[in-house]
Amino acid sequence: MSDLSRYELITVLSGQLSAEQINAWQGALLALVGKWGGIITRCQNLGVRNLSYRIRRKDTGYERTGIAIVTELELPSNAAKLLERAFQFDPMVLRSMTTHAKPPTKAPRLNSPVPIMTAPASSTRAAEVAEASVRAQEGTSTESLSTAELDKRLDEILEVKEL
Repeated sequence: MSDLSRYELITVLSGQLSAEQINAWQGALLALVGKWGGIITRCQNLGVRNLSYRIRRKDTGYERTGIAIVTELELPSNAAKLLERAFQFDPMVLRSMTTHAKPPTKAPRLNSPVPIMTAPASSTRAAEVAEASVRAQEGTSTESLSTAELDKRLDEILEVKEL
């Protein structure tokens, strides 16, 4: 299974389909991907959306709404083209697009400190403000301050030294 590539499939189905028809289409997609040796990692139905332009259909005229479905899957590289080809002949599919998905990225920690931007070393005022902001971050991360204490700390941070 090391030869599988990650793909994201975005499909717009006809807006006139019922929930049973959508579930049947998703089941057929699962069977098709399984037949080619792939796996579906996520399938999300985004619901009925208004299309930005009408799509002409041979049998029903123009479609103004569509059901958007986003699917993340892992497939052999040759199967992605076969999947696109199968959608060309599926009457339920209005549009589809398959793209390579990026590998999952490590999410940033929520409690990580915010990086502090510093000015060049010649600016002593910037260094003082940066140092005061670090002290303020360390001192106020878990404690609550009254308005008077907060005003006092802000004055300390923003205090301008006279030359």
